[in-house]
Amino acid sequence: MAFDGTGQHLKVGDSSDINTGGPYSGKTLAIVFETGSDVTTRQIIWEQGGGTRGLSFYLDSGRLYINGWNLGSAEPQWGPTGLNAPVSPNTAYLATLVMDADSGVFEGFLNGVSIGRVYDIDRLYKHPNDCAIGHVEGATRFHDNNNKGPADFAGLVAELHVYNLALPTEHRQVLETSLMNKYGLGD
Repeated sequence: MAFDGTGQHLKVGDSSDINTGGPYSGKTLAIVFETGSDVTTRQIIWEQGGGTRGLSFYLDSGRLYINGWNLGSAEPQWGPTGLNAPVSPNTAYLATLVMDADSGVFEGFLNGVSIGRVYDIDRLYKHPNDCAIGHVEGATRFHDNNNKGPADFAGLVAELHVYNLALPTEHRQVLETSLMNKYGLGD
C-alpha cells in the first residue's frame, strides 16, 4: 500500500480480534514498511485505539516509535512506552511490538534487533475508535502524551501481522526472519 502523506489511509474497523476484545494479556504486531523522503514529520504507520488505550508504530524526528499505553482510570495504568530507534529516508524496515502482561514486559524490535524494553506493564483493555494504517483514526497517544492527528504517513506498507499473544522468542524470530528474507531487509 502506498501513502502520499495527504490523507490517504486504510481504515480497519473495530474487531474483537484486534481491539474490542480483551483485556489482552499479550499482543504481537509486526509491520513491514518503507519510509518516504521525510522521516522528521510525525507520521502514523499503524495505530489502534484512542487517547486512553492503544498500540502504534509511527515516525517522528527521524525515529521510529513503537508505542503502547493503557491509561484507563479504573485499570492498571502504564505507558506510553515510546520505544524508539533512528530510521533513514526511503528505507524498508520490519518493526515488531511484543506486549507480555504476564511477564510485565513491553519490547520493540527493528529488523529483529531489540530497541528497548519497558517493564511493569499490565494488560491492554478494549480500545475502540477503529484502527488505521497511514493516519490517526480519531485519536491516539504519542510518546509526548499528545493525542491528536492526523499524522498522515508518506511511505509504503507491505504487511501487517497481529497476534493476540506475546509470541515466544523463537516464534517471533521465525516470523521476523521470514519477513526480512521475503523483503530483503537487514542486508
